[in-house]
Amino acid sequence: MEIAFTLTAEDICALSRYHMDRRLTPSAGIVVALVLLVASFVLYAFLGPWDTGVVVIPVTLSLLFWFVFRHGLNRSSILRELGRKPEMAKTLLCQRRLAISPEALGHSSEFETGSILWSAIQSVVTLEEHGFFYVSPSNAIILPRRAFGNESEFRTFMQLAQGYFEKARRGKSFDATKRML
Repeated sequence: MEIAFTLTAEDICALSRYHMDRRLTPSAGIVVALVLLVASFVLYAFLGPWDTGVVVIPVTLSLLFWFVFRHGLNRSSILRELGRKPEMAKTLLCQRRLAISPEALGHSSEFETGSILWSAIQSVVTLEEHGFFYVSPSNAIILPRRAFGNESEFRTFMQLAQGYFEKARRGKSFDATKRML
């Protein structure tokens, strides 16, 4: 099964947004709150009650601002970077092809071509508007849903890919050495 599509800057932003949301777990929020609390007590002990508020309030407001606007700030940063580096933008935002078979995930563009055995894929993620095929903890092949005629075709493609991935994870993956013999 094969699909052709062109990536956009918004697709890159969607992957980045997914990474940010995965890293910021509830437990990470608790850790940040505890660090702020401990820092407040330390500052209070050294500076006294008046000076503590002068330091803690701006820091707390800055963290709150970042948390609320982090996706917008990250999107702006990505768009700025793509604008500053046209060669990088050209290689990322181009026509691509993605193919899945029981053995591997194939990908190609005018700049690269290759295939990755399902056993080498780290995870397959299906979101509402994108599919991500992780080849490392921070690097994924992006598949936008808009590449398909409808939602059902996208879901079918991703379910098939997930099935191939899970089969490889269970140790029943395609053995490249057998094909070479």
